[in-house]
Amino acid sequence: MMLSAKNKTFLLVSILFAIFALILVGTIYINQKDKLENAQNSFHENMHESYKKILAKHKEFYYNRTIANINSSGVRETFAAHNRVKLYNLTLGKWKTLQKENPYLKIMHFHLSDGTSFLRMHQPDHFGDRIADVRPMIAKVHHSKSVVSGFEIGQAGLAFRLVIPIFDHENYIGALEFGSNPEQILREMQYFYELKGALFIKNAQSTCYKNNLSMQDYHLQSNTLRDTSILKYLKKINYDFTITKTINYNHKIYNVYAFDLYDFSGNVSGKAIFLQDITALHKEFQQTILELCLLVLALFVLILLVIHYGFQKIVSALDKSNAELETIFATSKDGIAITDLETNFLYTNNAYMAMTGFTAKELYGTSCVSLSIPEDLPRAIKMIGEVVGKGYVENFEKTCIVKDGKRIIVNMAVALMPDKKRFLITTKNITEAKKLENETKKYIKLIDENIITSSTDLKGNITHASEAFCAISGYSKEELSGQNHRIVKHPDTPKEIYTEIWKKLINDQVWEGELKNKKKDGSYYWVYSKIYPLYTEEGTKYGYTAIRTDLTDKKKIEEISITDGLTSIYNRRYFNEVFPKFIKSSKRNNDIACFILIDIDYFKLYNDTYGHQMGDNALIKVAESIKYSLRRADDYCFRLGGEEFGILFKTQLHDHAIKFAETIRSNIENLKISHENNRASPYITVSLGLVISGDDPVLSCDFIYKQTDDLLYKAKQLGRNRVCSSLQCETL
Repeated sequence: MMLSAKNKTFLLVSILFAIFALILVGTIYINQKDKLENAQNSFHENMHESYKKILAKHKEFYYNRTIANINSSGVRETFAAHNRVKLYNLTLGKWKTLQKENPYLKIMHFHLSDGTSFLRMHQPDHFGDRIADVRPMIAKVHHSKSVVSGFEIGQAGLAFRLVIPIFDHENYIGALEFGSNPEQILREMQYFYELKGALFIKNAQSTCYKNNLSMQDYHLQSNTLRDTSILKYLKKINYDFTITKTINYNHKIYNVYAFDLYDFSGNVSGKAIFLQDITALHKEFQQTILELCLLVLALFVLILLVIHYGFQKIVSALDKSNAELETIFATSKDGIAITDLETNFLYTNNAYMAMTGFTAKELYGTSCVSLSIPEDLPRAIKMIGEVVGKGYVENFEKTCIVKDGKRIIVNMAVALMPDKKRFLITTKNITEAKKLENETKKYIKLIDENIITSSTDLKGNITHASEAFCAISGYSKEELSGQNHRIVKHPDTPKEIYTEIWKKLINDQVWEGELKNKKKDGSYYWVYSKIYPLYTEEGTKYGYTAIRTDLTDKKKIEEISITDGLTSIYNRRYFNEVFPKFIKSSKRNNDIACFILIDIDYFKLYNDTYGHQMGDNALIKVAESIKYSLRRADDYCFRLGGEEFGILFKTQLHDHAIKFAETIRSNIENLKISHENNRASPYITVSLGLVISGDDPVLSCDFIYKQTDDLLYKAKQLGRNRVCSSLQCETL
């Protein structure tokens, strides 16, 4: 009988859900069971540790009390003297105190070294018997003369005993034994764990246990159970004192834990068993499994309902989707085709036929790969192999030969359909787009080669540099990428300019102006720059871009016009241009502005003596010394005419200005250019006039120049080869 798609779905879901439910329930069942067993094992381990601690505590308790009793005044001497009455009287008080401290303490027994009983504090009238012959623990103490402890059966039954040897002046005289009823263990386990239990003695010979319950050669000594019928049940099922056993009794579930009671030599002399009622835990476990099964069943019913009511909607949606797909196929501007695995056309839409010029009949059975030009055919075949391997290939470009031999460039996406027997191919005609792309690349290349551009991130690190930028700076694109734009910063450029640039850019403004930059080889070039902020489509600023024009030739011509032809420092013309701006800037920024006039001493005599060629050489060396003495980018030096030079600079302190002027004077004299007619020195020297702006506003450039010239004249009057400043020479 054929099943409908809906019934097939029901059947498949039912099988899968049944498998899932079995795995889920089984896993949780095993997990919960393991948790229950782990909890029981952990409880047993905790009990066992507590059991060992209780025994250790008892041993420590009796040891300390035994030592204290032996060391009591007169006890050792009285025992050594075999004075039983006196020993009893000396020890009676302590014996009663110990019984109050521990009501389970039943035995305090002095043993003589010959193996006989000397004094039983619990039975003072019973003594003289050969106790060592029937008590291996006592015999062990007499033999080893060392402390012995453990469980041992005596006349009073099984007891936990501690026996300590007694010495008098290093002579062994006997031992003192303490023993307690092991029922104390049951009581303490009941107190700490709310567990009730029973103690069994191995091979009990005492007649007082003759009629008691026995199991596996063990006889019941004591218990804390209200109902001992459970012990009879354990005997009935041949309980063998396994470590842990789970039993069902009287509609309840118990864990039975067993512990061995060891004698002094490590042999088992008794058993302690404890019963833990775990009925509630088992009920909780069963309830959890039941609830889980009900939940799984409810979930299964819900899934079937969802399938039942959703199946028709899915079918309806599929029908609608198929109709939409047919509409998309029919109206899509992209060419869509379905082929077999040999790329033979099975179906093509109108756009594909329009793109290729073929009809559906002409395309049917034709291979899509065969439309490729010969050069692209190997790539097309390899691409089909990749589609079979990974399921799809996107953005594959090739040139096709369509109807009438026309060539078109297409961009294809090929996907392996779910049945793995067909390909779905979508195609775009990108012939015109490719032509436009190639033209755009040509224009971009022209711009890259001829326009000096660069882009940076927000920190000024270069992210792009044009070929033109690389050509003018001397760096390659690899050398510039990731570098900060400071790589082309020229030291002559005042830092105020870069402060202004960053101020505008940070405030989302455009900066434009002239900049002097440094090439890789250390030379320089000038550009006119326009720097713009860059923004994402969302309006977030992410960097800056700059477009520049080469001004180097223009600047070189300008530099020639402001440079002294002999000394290569600035000339008088540039001084006249800079001087007013310098003074205004100093006033505006409250800087200490300084002006120095320098004149070479007796230079006319130098020319007369050595000739004008030597005089020109001296002027060049003096100019170089002045230039290399300058310390800041906004310090200027000029040749003002003949042997006269000028310096404009700013300083922080008046004393620094005087020291700077003195340094210039000293540097020139240290050139050691011989001048035999110089009355101030055997070498060429200079006289300097220095004006330092004070708190009073400077009235004019002419006033400053006149004042400096007067100071220079004073320096000459005072003997030349010296500095005369507005501070030093005010009273001269």
